[in-house]
Amino acid sequence: MSKSHRFNTTVSLGAKTFPPGADVPLGGKNGLSSEEVAKLEKEFGVWKGSENAARPDGEAATAIAALEKEAKALSDRVAELEQKLAEVSAERDTLAEDNQLLAERLKELEAPAADGGENGKEG
Repeated sequence: MSKSHRFNTTVSLGAKTFPPGADVPLGGKNGLSSEEVAKLEKEFGVWKGSENAARPDGEAATAIAALEKEAKALSDRVAELEQKLAEVSAERDTLAEDNQLLAERLKELEAPAADGGENGKEG
């Protein structure tokens, strides 16, 4: 019999609690007996999860730190893209104003031709 076993349920042994998939000690005075293992597996099924399903606190803290680092990097990228968007929006607004001025000037130049002037020349 191995020295630990994994279960599909939370197991409490004295003051310690083991989440599903954590290695639960077997035998001795601090571990589960083979009868208790059989009872838990009968009630909750045999563990079929992956090896990484349950992580000790140290591994969980490492995973959390990595996720926090990734979240910070993504946050920085969002801020960078928002700045770029503001710059592009300002440029677009300037170009829209230029287009409006050009459209107004074009109307001024076309108006005399529409009034009968020769090729847009005022007489």
